[in-house]
Parts: sequence; C-alpha cells; structure tokens
Amino acid sequence: LNRALDTLHEMQAEGISPNVITWTALIDAHGKGGRPAAAIWLYEQMTAGGVQPNEVTFDVLFNALMRAGQVARAVAIVEAMGP
Repeated sequence: LNRALDTLHEMQAEGISPNVITWTALIDAHGKGGRPAAAIWLYEQMTAGGVQPNEVTFDVLFNALMRAGQVARAVAIVEAMGP
C-alpha cells in the first residue's frame, strides 16, 4: 500500500492528475488493507482536488468504513450521495 501512495505522489509530481478510477482503486486497496483512515484521507484528497466520486467510490468507501466498524461515518457517506 505504501508503494501505491508513492506512485500517486510520483504521478502528481509529474503533473499527472489521477482520475476517479485511480482514486477509487487506492481507496479500495486501503479499505481492504485495514486502513480506513487512509481511505478517508484519500477520499478527501480526491474531492479537494476536484475529482467527483462516483457510485463505485462511495461503495468502496462505505465498505471500508463498515469493515472498520465505523457505522456512523458509513451512513454519512450514504447521505452525502444525495437522492
């Protein structure tokens, strides 16, 4: 997972903007790897950079939070999706 973050930083240093697929893959890997705080941080970095999450992004973040027992935060993610 650390190598994945290194690659993200290398991309950004080269002026390559990760798209929603890249961000979602990173969020998913960290969620499945037992790093929900990192998954949330990546989500926040993605949205701060202007990349809009899609349904898959919300799904992987929701699952990461549920796996970590963070039910309230998972519910907040669902609510953030809107109608």
